[in-house]
Amino acid sequence: MKRFLYTGIVCVAAALLVPMIALGANATVAADTYISQTSPANNFGALGTLNVSAANSALIQFDLTALQSLGLANADIQKAYLNVFVNRVLVAGGMDIALTNQAWAESQTTFNNFNLGLIGAPFASNVSVQQSNVWVKIDVTNQVRDWLTGVVVNNGVIIRSAVAQPATSAVLDSKESTTTSHPAFLDIVLAGGSTPGATGATGPSGPSGPAGPAGGPTGPSGPAGAQGPSGPSGAAGVAGAQGPSGPSGAAGAQGPSGPSGPSGAAGARGATGPSGPAGVMGAQGPSGPSGPAGATSTVFGFSGRFATPVATDTFVNLANAGSQNVTQTNVEVFMPATCSFDSLRFQLRTNAGQPAHNYTFRFIRNGVDTALACSVAGVSGGSATCTNGSAVAVVAGDTVSGRITDTTGGVTPVGTVLFALNCH
Repeated sequence: MKRFLYTGIVCVAAALLVPMIALGANATVAADTYISQTSPANNFGALGTLNVSAANSALIQFDLTALQSLGLANADIQKAYLNVFVNRVLVAGGMDIALTNQAWAESQTTFNNFNLGLIGAPFASNVSVQQSNVWVKIDVTNQVRDWLTGVVVNNGVIIRSAVAQPATSAVLDSKESTTTSHPAFLDIVLAGGSTPGATGATGPSGPSGPAGPAGGPTGPSGPAGAQGPSGPSGAAGVAGAQGPSGPSGAAGAQGPSGPSGPSGAAGARGATGPSGPAGVMGAQGPSGPSGPAGATSTVFGFSGRFATPVATDTFVNLANAGSQNVTQTNVEVFMPATCSFDSLRFQLRTNAGQPAHNYTFRFIRNGVDTALACSVAGVSGGSATCTNGSAVAVVAGDTVSGRITDTTGGVTPVGTVLFALNCH
């Protein structure tokens, strides 16, 4: 087998094979640079480093024209490796390598004019980058075969922080590096041929060729970099000495004093009059009649909790004896005294998630519905209140009770009911 190394300038040679001809060529790194999302208008082709991070991507392209001129087939390429030198690792992680799929120029390419949408899927993913000052080797056999045989246009590769480890940050050497000076190179191994023939005699040296033409004109300068942030403010200077006081101004002329007014004469003090005699105490008046006794007020009410199911037209207890379950049989209250019920207040609370229902609450005297009634509608998972200010008179010996009606029908939801009446 035969091995070809592609560096900045590397001699590439192959053994003389039968029936193959001798192979030899020079190759160079055609271009390398990086693009930066944080400096999208800047070109970095002249720098000695290639930055790779979440915001920076390295671009590398090799000149393979010497090998292409030999007419190699896919089978002639046994293996090919891309070697890059990791100058510094800022955040250890991994790199993804893909084809750029577009033409680019080392001295002109920026983040703004490079189309990230054209790059291919990574052919090498999450290549480990763990330490500084080491070479990293990536298999590019299929890519070199495609470049040499013209299946894919040789536009080089792009190296980015791995999708699996986006925080990766590393600095690679470029071909412009003047410190460690380790530009990327291709290591190509050609498949072996027939047994080598005998080496022929060395021919005489040919005459020196004429000097080549001078290089082209210097390219235009790249755009100026973005202005850096303002530096911190300097410390305040020492306060200067206080200047001398100016001369005092001349005193103004004093104005004339106004005339004093005449003093008034003091009046004479009058004599103190004598105290009058004490008056005689009058007789106590008779007591007034007693006023009528004020009306007493008795509050009747109940509170209860719905159960499931509750039948329509369920009677409820109006006794002042605390909570009652509205599903129990109606309990009438015997009235010990005559009074007038008014100010019906009915409040219904249903538990969350209960179906919406409409309710009517009515005050009953001696088993007959009265005008004291009110209704609530659409009660579902919340609280509803209604009132009625009508008055219903009762006398001692009457019986009173209350009734709640679910006018929607069906099963009444689970909840709490409160009812109150004032008896005057």
